[in-house]
Amino acid sequence: NNVSAEEASQYIRTLEPPLAEIQDIISEQIVAFQQNNAEEAYSFASSFIKSKFPSPSRFMAMVKGSYPMIWNPQNFKFIEQRGHASNIIQRVVFTDKDDNLFFFDYLMIKTKETWAIDGVYLVQSGGIGT
Repeated sequence: NNVSAEEASQYIRTLEPPLAEIQDIISEQIVAFQQNNAEEAYSFASSFIKSKFPSPSRFMAMVKGSYPMIWNPQNFKFIEQRGHASNIIQRVVFTDKDDNLFFFDYLMIKTKETWAIDGVYLVQSGGIGT
């Protein structure tokens, strides 16, 4: 029951141009982390994420503890954006305070009104950036 590359490519496609709305939501959440604005940061999370972290303060504590490079990056930039079925995966590269690079995939799901962050997955971490 293997899926051929051609069949897989029907589900995963690079979006050109990328959806700016997705990048805006991720950027706004990162700004909210930097401002320690728990309610704002939490508002971008999907209902699935909210079910795992049932309060803004618990969500913030998890991000601060597990993802310091997202909580307070030196900088970040958007790279590839791909469609996966009805969802979108946005890859973001973060540079932490020590110039280390971290690549994350944000899984974005469509809600009635907008998009929500349904998960953030470390793809790879590299050495010192340039």
